[in-house]
Amino acid sequence: MIGRSRTWIALALSLVACGTARDTNETAALAPSLGLTEMVLLWRTDGFDRGDTVIVNLAEISDAGTVSYYENGDPAGTLQLETLGRTDPGIMIVNANRLMVRRCRSTGCSEVGYVVHGQAVEVRDPAGGWYRLMSGGEPLGYLYGQYLRLPVVYHRNQLAVFGDRTADYFERELEGLRLGDGRPVFSGHEVLMRDDLLSFEFYTPHRQALPEICSATPGIAHFVKRLMSTEPSEVFPAFFAGVYHGTNDDVMLAGMADEENIFCETPP
Repeated sequence: MIGRSRTWIALALSLVACGTARDTNETAALAPSLGLTEMVLLWRTDGFDRGDTVIVNLAEISDAGTVSYYENGDPAGTLQLETLGRTDPGIMIVNANRLMVRRCRSTGCSEVGYVVHGQAVEVRDPAGGWYRLMSGGEPLGYLYGQYLRLPVVYHRNQLAVFGDRTADYFERELEGLRLGDGRPVFSGHEVLMRDDLLSFEFYTPHRQALPEICSATPGIAHFVKRLMSTEPSEVFPAFFAGVYHGTNDDVMLAGMADEENIFCETPP
């Protein structure tokens, strides 16, 4: 039996060490700003023009992806989180298949390179809907802000995608598995972020289902690795899949030991 928190820490360290992630951690970079903080509007919205700054509460994000903005210290309305960008230097995530890096703050300026969807980029100096792109303290050019997202927005959107695909996999491959007496082996699933670890969790109410669980775990690991194969490692530096006894139990019965191996508790 393996405790959940201890395993997460070990696996997160293991997967980051084995991956190709850069040292930049976009979630950590955003963390100091959580709570009341100044943000810039990346495009025009009700009552605001592109480039306006607002004070918002990033500590409370609604299920609809909105945050409250404040005037004179009091809540004055809500804004869609995806319309907001950084005013301070930090990390944002590219939300276009290919976003050109320009020599100046205009689409009429020459291109000096490009960044790709999901890439974490260091930006500063928002002005006119554009950001200055930085690397190692040196300016590289400019990026159009409407195709950049705060890391928390990108994660929310991607988690929804992962959840839908995992639900399809669960229905197709796991929902029909039964014990000899006809009871289902698996009771549910969830995809969530636990600190910086992306966790694909599958649940079983039956400790005696270990033979069936051990047989299903290679398929689960293959599904998760295939799903994550196109995701940038700097955005999701570590991920894991595990089978747990119930949704509130810390006991992990099976899972990915690393990106190449799986483990399973010895069946009785």
